[in-house]
Amino acid sequence: MKRFQRKKVQRLGRESQVLLERFIIRRLQPSPFVPHLLATLSDDDSVALVLNCVLAGPLALLLHCPLDEVSARYMAASVVLAIELLHKVSLSLYLLYSF
Repeated sequence: MKRFQRKKVQRLGRESQVLLERFIIRRLQPSPFVPHLLATLSDDDSVALVLNCVLAGPLALLLHCPLDEVSARYMAASVVLAIELLHKVSLSLYLLYSF
């Protein structure tokens, strides 16, 4: 579950970013690269995205040490597939990084 505190989101002016994240997660489903959105919950204090569990993380975490050739090929292929998926559903990288 990914939880956002309403007051903090409003104070930082990130309402549109939270809505964009929910939109992108929904738009990219089904995908091996994005967790499945099971539900969206809210109350007076917070908003939560309930996601299924997947083994994932930022690519930068894996690049702290040199990769062997097989791992490097796997990572490169995964990045290519993820970019192809973004193009398939007409999401541009500009949209993702404009918020």
